[in-house]
Parts: sequence; C-alpha cells; structure tokens
Amino acid sequence: MSASAVAMTLPAADRSLLAGLRGNVYAFLAGVLVEPATTKALVLLAGDAVVELFSPFDDGLVARLRTAVAESSAAELRQEFWDLFSVPGARFTTPCQSVYLDMREVAGEIIGGLNMGASALTVRQAYEAEGFVPDDSRPLPPDHVAIELAFLSRLCDRERAAWDAGDIAAATSAQGVTARFLSDHLARWLGRLRVKVGENARLDLYPALLTLACRVVEEDERYLRG
Repeated sequence: MSASAVAMTLPAADRSLLAGLRGNVYAFLAGVLVEPATTKALVLLAGDAVVELFSPFDDGLVARLRTAVAESSAAELRQEFWDLFSVPGARFTTPCQSVYLDMREVAGEIIGGLNMGASALTVRQAYEAEGFVPDDSRPLPPDHVAIELAFLSRLCDRERAAWDAGDIAAATSAQGVTARFLSDHLARWLGRLRVKVGENARLDLYPALLTLACRVVEEDERYLRG
C-alpha cells in the first residue's frame, strides 16, 4: 500500500504523526543535498533508522542507498558531492529551479539554463509570504533544491503543530500551502534534476537520493490531493 493510501486511513488526530514524518523526511533530504554527507548522515543511511524513516516510500530504494554508501568511502562521497554540486567542471549539475524551468532573452536570443531567473523571485516570495527565512550560513539561491526541501519541512512542522493544537483550519491551510508549492515549484523540476544527476554521477548515492526525493514528492502530492 502506498504512503498516500495509508495516510487516508488515519483518523484526523493521527495526521500530526504523519506531518511529523513528512517533515523529517524533507529535512533529511535537504540536509544531504546542501552539503557533503556527514559521518552521522552516512551512518544513518547505512543503519536501521533509515528503514523506518523511508519505509513508506521505499520500493527498494533503502537497499539501493545502503549499497551506494557501502561501496564508496566517505572521502569518495564527499568528492562526488563537490564534483556534482559545488565545483564548476565537466560533471557540475546546478541544483536550482531556474536552470530547468526559466527562459530569458540574452543578446536577442531566448535561452535557458541560467541561474537566478524568475523562479528564484517567485520562490523567495513564497518564502516571505509564510515567514520562512532560509539559513544564511550558506549563500545559496532561494530556488536551490535543499532550500525548497527545507521550506517544505517547515510547512510540515507547522501542520503538525496545528494538528496538535486541534486547529484544523490552520492544519489544512498548511497542507494547502504545501500542495501549491509542490505543484508550482519542486514537483515541476525535481525529476529533471534527477535525470541530469544520473547522467553526471559516477557513484550512485546522489541519483538514489534524488530518486527517493521524487518518490516522496509524488506520494506527498497524492496524499494532499486526497
């Protein structure tokens, strides 16, 4: 049974637990896509805790993640992150929405693939509307995949708190904001990022993580529509 099907069988009082789980999943994905996986994160990926965290979205992905971690050293995985997401080079893959969705006129020519396009502005406006301030310890564009995931985690935390307080209106409002952000932003381009990373990666960790992220987004959209 899918995560969304399970969710729809829950009484309203238990949806706080589900919101907390969804928030934790988004937070974890944000953490491993914003910087090289820490030793703690690698231990989590290789251990039993990851099974519980990701079991509603699994379909063999947990085993794939564990294999990816086991087959490479921590140093190799750190270098893979730098090569894919930080250091411009042959395998560099920009993890930002603007690159995949926006078109701009430059010197009379319409082109795509550029940073800080209109998407960056609309994403920033979405954050401001909800009082979300990204962590400023890393100077990342607002439409970076990790920032968008962190925003979704914050929305899930807000939803959980509302369920706990018995505020159904606030909880459903948070769900509505989450659903709109997914459909307007992350769900539109995350799959393209997954494909690009799959083409550029030498190790399987980041393709596996982005495959998992796509699965999470797909299930969350289905749950929120239900």
